Amino acid sequence: MNMKYTVLTVLASLIVLLTGCSNDEIGMGDYNRQSTCVSVSTDASTHTRTNPAEITRYAMEVYKDENCTTAANVFGHGDAATYKAQSDNGEFYMTLDKEQSYYCLFWADNGEYTIDDLKAVTSGTDKQVTEAYHGKSSISGTEKEVSVTLKRAVAKLTLEESGALAAGTLKVAYAHKTQFNVATAKTIGTETAQSKEMTVSETGGGAIGGTVLLLADAGEATLHNFEFTYTTAGGSARPAFTVSNVPLRANYITGIKGHFSGNTAYSFEVTCEDTWNTPDNKFPQPTDKMTFVIDLTNTNYSTSFTLPFYPGLETGDYILTVDWGDNSELMTIAPHTTLDLDLLTHAYTDRQEYTITIASSQDDATKVQMPRFRTTSNENSNEKLKAMTSPILNTGMTSFSSCFQYCTSLTTIPENLFEKNTGVTSFSYCFLSCTSLTAIPEKLFATNTEATNFSYCFENCISLTAIPETLFATNTEATNFSYCFKSCISLTTIPQKLFAANTEATDFSFCFNNCSGLTMIPATLFAANTKATDFSSCFQYCTSLTAIPETLFATNTEATNFSYCFSQCKTLTEIPATLFAANTKATDFKSCFVNCNQLTTIPGTLFEKNTEVTYFNECFSQCSKLTTIPEKLFTASTKATDFNKCFYQCKVLTTIPGTLFATNTQAADFSKCFSYCNELTEIPAGLFKKNTEATNFSECFYECTKAKLNANIFCDETTEKATRFQGVGKIDFTSCFKDCATYSVTGFDAGTAPALWTYTYGSEPNTSSCFYGIGAVGNKGDIADSWKGSPN
Repeated sequence: MNMKYTVLTVLASLIVLLTGCSNDEIGMGDYNRQSTCVSVSTDASTHTRTNPAEITRYAMEVYKDENCTTAANVFGHGDAATYKAQSDNGEFYMTLDKEQSYYCLFWADNGEYTIDDLKAVTSGTDKQVTEAYHGKSSISGTEKEVSVTLKRAVAKLTLEESGALAAGTLKVAYAHKTQFNVATAKTIGTETAQSKEMTVSETGGGAIGGTVLLLADAGEATLHNFEFTYTTAGGSARPAFTVSNVPLRANYITGIKGHFSGNTAYSFEVTCEDTWNTPDNKFPQPTDKMTFVIDLTNTNYSTSFTLPFYPGLETGDYILTVDWGDNSELMTIAPHTTLDLDLLTHAYTDRQEYTITIASSQDDATKVQMPRFRTTSNENSNEKLKAMTSPILNTGMTSFSSCFQYCTSLTTIPENLFEKNTGVTSFSYCFLSCTSLTAIPEKLFATNTEATNFSYCFENCISLTAIPETLFATNTEATNFSYCFKSCISLTTIPQKLFAANTEATDFSFCFNNCSGLTMIPATLFAANTKATDFSSCFQYCTSLTAIPETLFATNTEATNFSYCFSQCKTLTEIPATLFAANTKATDFKSCFVNCNQLTTIPGTLFEKNTEVTYFNECFSQCSKLTTIPEKLFTASTKATDFNKCFYQCKVLTTIPGTLFATNTQAADFSKCFSYCNELTEIPAGLFKKNTEATNFSECFYECTKAKLNANIFCDETTEKATRFQGVGKIDFTSCFKDCATYSVTGFDAGTAPALWTYTYGSEPNTSSCFYGIGAVGNKGDIADSWKGSPN
């Protein structure tokens, strides 16, 4: 028997890429752990020209070592935490230690396999093998979003009749292993006998209907024997015969071509290729293309350019042809080529502009036409890209994260740039620091209706002067606009209906941060975004902003975070009284108006409806023109715990209402609350009388040089000195009244210092420098030495 074997060795590597699934950070206090989203897909769309069998189940196991012996319980929490998980959509969420590397096993099938242990996956009870995919990948604990593409765990056997064959049946008998170890990508266990009957229609040659799937090793091909028995439609069985040493390899198709009648001497041709449904390996010539312009005139850079593809990626079922634009020989990239920098880099002779054309043999733009597009810093290529002049060919990717990051010379992008990549969900960092980009096409994202993530999308586009009002009009699934236009310093206005269609949006943190040219905010900018929760640092460093619309947050009833929202808005002169009236779930106003140094007043009802707030630390810090504080400013915020630096360096503040903190009974931190309030004339009696949970008063009134002290700041000293701090933990009075009441003008009354050294405490307080440098208070001579201390 003459046998012919053709085995194409093509890398079948697992592809792991950054992607744009949604992610949330672990709580702010847990800096060593974070939530990571893994999106798993199969390479069926790349290797299959017909619809693959439906994949309905994905499984994942996570280990701490490369040999996959020590489980890592990254799914769930507490006693319920486990190292394995299943998903019906290919998405997994896990909590990782940032300092740990993890080794992950993946499996995908249609539910026919037993997957209790991915190191011993077993085919169904009848041992018939069905479509299945596997993969193994290492993941760093610092990665937030990971995309994994799985390869088939099965080999496919197809049969082709070379002569004439009457109608009947063809029985195929073979032995195979029914278990697969994902960790080693090899079959395991003992071989099991199996057979399959195929119906043969009368043929004068050609494919015999039906295929055989077998679990197979993913490395080198292994050899197997197949016995064939042909039976006519009348029931006459021909002699059985065996084709020996047939190579099988996972994700490869093995074809056996010959005469299967069993009546005469025969020869068979065997091929083993990774093209799955195209064993003849024929591909059409390039028919679809994209173009872009590069500029090599900058003498600070070389005259070489690297194509915007990731080294290490493998191309798919298409041929790529590259015209470098300099009349040099065209470069052809064959199907399933592993890309590297040498292949992707071209050296030019002259310093000028060139138009590069990339053509793909896949003319159907609904299918994958080329690998992931992302500019590279190799040879400073990202800084040489000047213009995109056509749509990007279909990459099949869901993430265009960092696609044009640091393309500092990019001036032009067409409105149909992404029209062939309709499945993209993430545009995070897409145009980060495209510092020469002056305009955004109105319909740039018009076809990307599945997009959810626009975080950092145009950050630091410092030449951008305007935003189209309908830029996000079709992106109704978008949830994340954090940092989207941060540091777009040439922007002066925001379109009123910019986010009108984005009703699912939740995150606007840092959205317009450092837009220093912005002069006004549309009143209904966020009117449609009723699910928004985070406005932290949204307008921070908008130094030209003079006013805030009263109804800006009127519909954002789910909002919780306004920390740093208007921080450093140095030309802001007033705050609307009902600005936060609808935000009853707000918990964080930390540094909200810090360094708004043109503010002179605060509306008394500003926080009237904000009963859930816990953080007011640095809220009005460095508001250097603020002269008064409303008496009931914090009355409704009974859950507030942190007032650290709340009025720090309010240098012209003259008075403090005595009942300012009367209802804030859970407050714990007043450190530096009024530090450097140099014009403060008096510290009122009873100011902290109700704040019995407070433990930190360090530097609270530091450098309040003109303030008259009062003995009863913390309590009524005649009756409460023995009980005021007795049931509280360790109190910090470090430098609390340091350099207070030192005003040297004639007739200045320094008042009486609270006799803290005579109070009873549950534990020894920190007293260092509490009264160091204090002025001529009436009881200065009574102050214990341990409370005077030495300067910090």
